[in-house]
Amino acid sequence: MVARFQFDVFLSYSAKDRAVVRPLAERLRADGLKVWFDEWLLKPEDNIPAKIEEGLEQSRVLVLCMSANAFGSEWARLEAGTFRFRDPLNKERRFIPLRLDDAPIPGSLAQFPYIDWRLSADREQAYAKLREACMPPTRPAGLTEAQARFQAAVLSLGHTESVRSVAWSPDGRQALTGAEDKTVRLWDVESGQCLRVLEGHSDRVFCVAWSPDGRRALSGAWDKTARVWDMETGLCLRVLEGHKHIIESVAWSPDGRRALSGSRDQTVRVWDVESGQCLRVLKGHIGWVSSVAWSPDGRRALSGAKDQTVRVWDLDSGKCLRVLKGHTNWVLAVAWSPDGRRALSGAMDKTARLWDVESGQCLRVLKGHTGRVSSVAWGADGRHALSGGGDKTVRLWDVESGQCLRVFEGHTHGVSSVAWSPDGRRALSVAKDQTARVWDVETGLCLRVLEDHTGSVSNVAWSPDGRRALSGAWDKTARVWDMETGLCLRVLEGHTDGAPSVAWSPDGRRALSGADDNTVRVWDVESGQCLRVLKGHTNWVLSVAWSPDGRRALSGAWGRTMRLWDVESGQCLLVLKDHTGGVFCVAWSPDGRRALSGAGDNTVRLWDLESGQCLCVFEGHTKSVRSVAWSPDGRQALTGAEDKTVRLWDVESGQCLRVLKGHTGWVSSVTWSPDGRRALSGGNDKTVRVWDVESGQCLHVLEGHNDGVSSVAWSPDGRRVFSAAWNGVMRVWLLDLDARDAIRAGH
Repeated sequence: MVARFQFDVFLSYSAKDRAVVRPLAERLRADGLKVWFDEWLLKPEDNIPAKIEEGLEQSRVLVLCMSANAFGSEWARLEAGTFRFRDPLNKERRFIPLRLDDAPIPGSLAQFPYIDWRLSADREQAYAKLREACMPPTRPAGLTEAQARFQAAVLSLGHTESVRSVAWSPDGRQALTGAEDKTVRLWDVESGQCLRVLEGHSDRVFCVAWSPDGRRALSGAWDKTARVWDMETGLCLRVLEGHKHIIESVAWSPDGRRALSGSRDQTVRVWDVESGQCLRVLKGHIGWVSSVAWSPDGRRALSGAKDQTVRVWDLDSGKCLRVLKGHTNWVLAVAWSPDGRRALSGAMDKTARLWDVESGQCLRVLKGHTGRVSSVAWGADGRHALSGGGDKTVRLWDVESGQCLRVFEGHTHGVSSVAWSPDGRRALSVAKDQTARVWDVETGLCLRVLEDHTGSVSNVAWSPDGRRALSGAWDKTARVWDMETGLCLRVLEGHTDGAPSVAWSPDGRRALSGADDNTVRVWDVESGQCLRVLKGHTNWVLSVAWSPDGRRALSGAWGRTMRLWDVESGQCLLVLKDHTGGVFCVAWSPDGRRALSGAGDNTVRLWDLESGQCLCVFEGHTKSVRSVAWSPDGRQALTGAEDKTVRLWDVESGQCLRVLKGHTGWVSSVTWSPDGRRALSGGNDKTVRVWDVESGQCLHVLEGHNDGVSSVAWSPDGRRVFSAAWNGVMRVWLLDLDARDAIRAGH
């Protein structure tokens, strides 16, 4: 790795931020890092784009300096430079966002953890973190076993990152997918509904496999662990630990008692699933092991690796029986024929190869893909095979003749994994477009696309009757959910950019959504029709709220303004302008006469909505205020901020009554219980906290999300809590407030 990269760090930034970035570059260089900084390396006579491209290629770490300047006219160029560092196949590289100011982060970057460079008081700590991050990457040994006591109803909003692996259930009715959003998801193939989300891995999930009886599943991930799951309960039964690098592939033995895993540590491991014990380590490959497969009789295994070879192993002795050579690039996939006499392999050289396992002879080369062959699968009849490639297609092959019988097209990004249905009539494929597709093998038609929200979910809200919920996401849509069944009832489409804010009308018949396309939309929830588009903001709309009588709406925007709207006519009644930072949150008073707003200037403002006058400024937070909520009686307010605190305010005086501390990441969302006695907060530390407002005591920490919590909401009856995370998972928690505030599982 050291020899490959000439530079440790490439600093990507807007020219307008040079005065901020230059001292950072100098300090990194003084600390011994090799820094690519344009001022030091570009000459007037250089071909600038070519020189920058060369620098990116020769750099191991990209530090993207995020700011309003960077997200302006230069953003397309700057973002283009990040792709190779965000590409999952470029594992030797690292991508580190560095936040310079309060500019909202685009949806494409929302899930990446960043280093905060905004406050000079925190610079030393931030620099230490940055310097450490620029060193060769190391990863934690893995997660502990998921806490068995935790269970909550989970609603899937679809994978929000590239889907890497797919597997059919033995009965052909369900499918498993594993993705870079750190989750495994269980799908009903017929309806396309996501039935369960399995969370526990602390990094990207690369591979999944069903047990032969369909009762358990295996998953392997970047956190160097494999996990065994109970598919009935969704609980993690066991964590298989031992690999020293990322796990690329997992497979069950035909009897369901053992498992195989292949890793970038160049080994294959054989596991006893019941005990979790590693029975054997198979060594021989001199490159990452990308794929493993059991023979049908359970006595042998196949493995494919970056060293361009396929190996055949005897699992009783651990001996390598044969090395199959022929591919001219990294072998990404292997599969046994149903009779165990032949094998298929797919590679980066754009071909699939058919092998005679006994002799080691290559019988046939299957050509047609114009990109890497990422996955191969035999049909149950042994005569046909599937392959998925980086060219976005799935191909059906006649294995005997080597002829390509059909090309399945529809994915918009490279195909990561393919699988046959048990009856051989359908195929499944998953891709980096965050979808799974079900195909009719005979006709080549796409029967179903398994997806929901395909961007981070930033806001959720309960309907007034507590039966439905709204979610807004960076995939430009808002969605209406049935809270009893978890089904998505309606998709509200129309925005041309991410829709980070949503709100219900008081009667539950309409909804508001605010988006990065600078507009607010009014929706008829029943029909899904857009009734009105409210235009006037000149920058991203970050928050929306209905008036208690349902006749007016408030919106807050990055352009530091709030707007008061007449919903019926669409007319803007007032523009409120006193904030000096983007307005992240707005809230109406219960009597509809006043409003609160929180902004990037670290303040909360109280407004008279008749006159438009700012009545009071609440000061105390030391970073951007992300969320604000009125108490039910209108006398107090809660705020949550990037300074990791929740504050309780007396609205009349503007006095801070209490600071609630406990979160270890910024607080994204706050809300009151219907009775005004308790509060909820959700944070970037992946937790939801329940607070006693009177004492300031944290009553409960609700843990289970695998990503930062973006939004929380209390049901109207006060018995349930709703939380959404950036990875597209929503959880419903049932609270028993009478039993000493105990948390109970399920709906």
